[in-house]
Amino acid sequence: MNYEKRFCEIRDFLIKHEYLHELEMLDRFESKIIEPYNSWFDEVNKLSDEQLIQFESNKDTNHINDERLIQFINIVKDLIKIPVIKTEEFKLEQVYKRKMNAKKIHEIQTLKSFVDQNVSVNSFIDVGSGAGHLSQALVSDNDKTSICIDMSSDFQKIGIEKINRWLPSLKDKITFKQLEIKENTKNQFDQESMILGLHSCGPLSTYLIQSIPEYILNFGCCYHKLVDEYNISTLAKEKPIFFTNHALTMAAKGSGLYSSNELEQKFKVKRFRYTLHFLCLEKFSIPFATLGNATKSDYEGKFSDYAIKYLPQVKVLSTEELDTYYDSNSEKIDKIIRAGSIRSQLARLIEIYLLLDRCIYLREKSINANMFELFDKNISPRNIAIFSSGKIV
Repeated sequence: MNYEKRFCEIRDFLIKHEYLHELEMLDRFESKIIEPYNSWFDEVNKLSDEQLIQFESNKDTNHINDERLIQFINIVKDLIKIPVIKTEEFKLEQVYKRKMNAKKIHEIQTLKSFVDQNVSVNSFIDVGSGAGHLSQALVSDNDKTSICIDMSSDFQKIGIEKINRWLPSLKDKITFKQLEIKENTKNQFDQESMILGLHSCGPLSTYLIQSIPEYILNFGCCYHKLVDEYNISTLAKEKPIFFTNHALTMAAKGSGLYSSNELEQKFKVKRFRYTLHFLCLEKFSIPFATLGNATKSDYEGKFSDYAIKYLPQVKVLSTEELDTYYDSNSEKIDKIIRAGSIRSQLARLIEIYLLLDRCIYLREKSINANMFELFDKNISPRNIAIFSSGKIV
């Protein structure tokens, strides 16, 4: 893959469709929708639930008639294609899997196989290591060592207890160091070691990349926490995109596949939230605040109960008026939700833009960096690795 060429193609496409990604659809529908997007939103509004799942999850356009929308989806399909590395999972003994969920087990067993086959260094610096599960696996059957760095002493205590009780042979091979990596502490790594970052949160991945390590294996996440820690490559600086928090949040949510039950739950939540948003604007002229404390059960009852619980001002309206408002706006709300299926097609592109920027930055510094999908995206959607195996000779 030509990294620079792909980056420019993605950048230009995202600039062209900034209207889609800079705001959430909820905000867009507060005013008149411009073309061709309004026609596209009408298209997906006609899809059945199953067809919508296939469109959003698999980019299936079999039931789409608008040629411009079909072309849009086909371009997205091409631009998100990057190399895929197929690696069999290393079969860890059960004791190493303690305190790990299925997703983490898949990631670590896959990384263990990949590192064993492709990395020759004898030491690791595991940044954001948590309890050190990755390091434990990587040094389990060899003479290698690892330093586990994390800002949380609580997570590190879990790792130390696990080693002391279940893996005493690793006591002299793994060291825990409590430290928060920031802009001013990023250049203290041993250049002979491989820097590991399994889903380094927000700007942490950028800091690791900017330390210009010869050897790195990094997976980014939490892009919504980025402020100005992107557009770091010379190529990106020539014509940068500055994403809104809405766009970065979309990229951070992942691109797993929806089931029918998951789609139904998604619609339940958004119907209530979106209706409350417009109720705030139309009836009370107040901005809608994001709800971070709602529970699943809140969306199982009547809209009026939900509205009264989270927006006490609505008590001036009767429960009948509130539920009538919900019913009368259901068609518009469903169209907004479905419109989000088109917007979400850009999520992976924004993520790849950010990761290509990091990878190109290293290549500009004469580091032999590459990026590829490594994990099964249905298990771990944040599955793109940036891997450096030394300087470019």
